[in-house]
Amino acid sequence: MKRCIGIGLLVVLMVPLARMYQVHSYGDEMTLFPSAAPPEIVLDGRDYRRGSPQSELPRDVVVLDETMGGGVVYGPSSALTPTGVHVVDGDTIWSYGLIGGP
Repeated sequence: MKRCIGIGLLVVLMVPLARMYQVHSYGDEMTLFPSAAPPEIVLDGRDYRRGSPQSELPRDVVVLDETMGGGVVYGPSSALTPTGVHVVDGDTIWSYGLIGGP
């Protein structure tokens, strides 16, 4: 009986830990519920780091993706690997820069 309780407790603890690992792998956050504009995002296999908030979106951007937390990712429609993208989180627009080179 004690062994079953121990295994059950282990399973109950592993589920949130697995979710935290998934969120951390995606956006560099240690939480169960990711934010709409996490510190980092992954777009087409490339990593982007959050910069400063912006007052408005640049012209000629299109929706590229959505973050794990529900933020909308905008970027240029013409670039194969954009060096910068933007994430809209409610009323806040965050700029993100490509980590590494193009």
